[in-house]
This record gives sequence, C-alpha cells and structure tokens, in this order.
Amino acid sequence: QKKTNDNHKTIVLSTAHPYKFPCAVLSSLGEKENDEFLAISRLEELSGIKRPQMIKELNKEFSKEVWTKEEAYKNAVALIKEFSNV
Repeated sequence: QKKTNDNHKTIVLSTAHPYKFPCAVLSSLGEKENDEFLAISRLEELSGIKRPQMIKELNKEFSKEVWTKEEAYKNAVALIKEFSNV
C-alpha cells in the first residue's frame, strides 16, 4: 500500500489459516459453534494465535444470502463499484 498509495482494505487468508474456516477448525478441536465470529473468538482463546487485524475490523453485518450465478456476478460488480468510490 505504501508503494502504490492504494488505501483499499484487503483480507488474504490461505487455506491453512485457522481463521478461514473457524467453525470447522473449532469442531476439529472438539467444540461446536455455528457462529463464525464466536468461533473466531474461541479459537483465539484456545490457540493464543491472534486473529488478523482485518478480521478484527469485520462486523456481523454480512449477509448469508445464497445467490444464483447471475445474481453473484451482478452483486459482485455492484460491490466493486461501491468500494471503488470509497
């Protein structure tokens, strides 16, 4: 960001990161939690591994809507346009 002056926020997690699928990781540790945000908090407690800063900045305003392929494309384009104007 410093080199490009790009101030857009980005979340990057690899498949091996425990916070990418927190409920599944917590389940593998013998605990059950369906709320991903609560699972992240519990994983942080159990592992001592702090969640990435970008995850700390997330909130629960995300929708769990299921979109068709056409809706996903339309909504992704709308979100890109919205965030491009920030």
